[in-house]
Amino acid sequence: MDLESRLTDLEIRYAHQEEALEVLSREVIEQRRLIEQQANRIEALKSRLSALAESSVGRPEDEPPPPHY
Repeated sequence: MDLESRLTDLEIRYAHQEEALEVLSREVIEQRRLIEQQANRIEALKSRLSALAESSVGRPEDEPPPPHY
């Protein structure tokens, strides 16, 4: 292999590496967006659950047992 073909081979490999890095970077950005979205949903559900816990509905352990007991 002469120097020119080795250089061409390295340039091709570099171009493929650069493309792969760009694809991975876009994927990381998308995953981060999805994680933030899920975290926001979890926080909203936690708020709703807290609101339900504080509602006028009693806790199941405070209820008297059913009459058939």
